[in-house]
Amino acid sequence: MPPPFNLERYNFNGHDVRGYFDRDANGNEILKGLKKDKQGFLNDKLGRRVNQHGYLIDMYGNLTDKRLRTKLHKHIMEQNNGEIPQLFTYKGKKFDLLDVMGHFDKDRKGNIILRKDAKGKMVDKKGRAVNGKGYLIDADGNVINTEGKIMFEYFTLTKDGEIPKLFPFLKFNIDEVKGDYEMDPLGNPMLQKTRDGHLVDSKGRRVNSKGYLIDDLGNIVNKRKGKVFDRRLLEDDGEIPKVFRAGLLRKDTYDSFS
Repeated sequence: MPPPFNLERYNFNGHDVRGYFDRDANGNEILKGLKKDKQGFLNDKLGRRVNQHGYLIDMYGNLTDKRLRTKLHKHIMEQNNGEIPQLFTYKGKKFDLLDVMGHFDKDRKGNIILRKDAKGKMVDKKGRAVNGKGYLIDADGNVINTEGKIMFEYFTLTKDGEIPKLFPFLKFNIDEVKGDYEMDPLGNPMLQKTRDGHLVDSKGRRVNSKGYLIDDLGNIVNKRKGKVFDRRLLEDDGEIPKVFRAGLLRKDTYDSFS
């Protein structure tokens, strides 16, 4: 499974946590005038409990999916006034989840109803190309936003087309993917070389020029040898994605699911 799904537990499909609503002529969801249940909670077209922003919730305010499984703790939702927190791309750019989601009708179980164009390709209600998970894509299968900008390259998606969920509260300890070595006065790792010309740390483990632990293919691994970053995600100099080294993610934070 591609990274960072082995780093976080908050991976879910955007459509699965979104209510089903009528749309206006511009395709915008109509959230005003929603019906309420006997307990006073707002309901979507399928009679499911939603908050004021249209996200599925339980009686406590936790974000849930269509199967009523908790996906985000109520504290996270409350901190964002009921919205899902903005996400990061690997380059550290923030974006809203709704900006990469197509527009669909849903069946009685809350599943999106995918359409096909004349060429047999999957499209949303606006005729835009989408993948099987309902995300907007370009001709190469990269997930794009409503402006056509690439947010996630195809190879970073799961096999069924799900996108990474890089939330600001995602925990990541960079020390878990670094080798053991001293630094020179310029801040560069002091590494050794094997007879075969491979860089290694003080414990003889394979590393790249930036001191990150790697496997034989150049993928970044952790100290347990588990794959963390595909080599295609690395920058030309071997650095890991900016979002994981620019202080955008929290190293020590409250985690309701830990």
